[in-house]
Amino acid sequence: MAKFESDLLSFTKHIRETPTAGEKAPRLVLFSTTPHENLGDPNLPDGKDANKRLSPYNAVIKKVAKEEGVFFVNVFDPLQKAFEENKSPLTINGIHI
Repeated sequence: MAKFESDLLSFTKHIRETPTAGEKAPRLVLFSTTPHENLGDPNLPDGKDANKRLSPYNAVIKKVAKEEGVFFVNVFDPLQKAFEENKSPLTINGIHI
C-alpha cells in the first residue's frame, strides 16, 4: 500500500503541476475502484476476496484526493449496492460493466 500511495501522490502532484495549453493545470478527479459482482456462476469467483483486497486501495485513493485537494468519486459503494439489489447481472464477468 505504501508504494501505491506514494505513486498515486506523485502522479497527482505531477498532473496538478503541469499546465495545459500554457494556461492552468488541469482539474483532476480520482475514482475508487469498482467492486467485483457475484454472478453466482460456479466458473467465476464470487468476488468477496477481491472486494476485501480493493478496500485498502479505495481508502488510499480517497486519502490522496483529500490531501491533494482533488475530487474523489466513490463508485465502489453505490455499485456494490446496485449489484446486490438488481436481479439481472450488471457485469459480463463480475468485473466488466
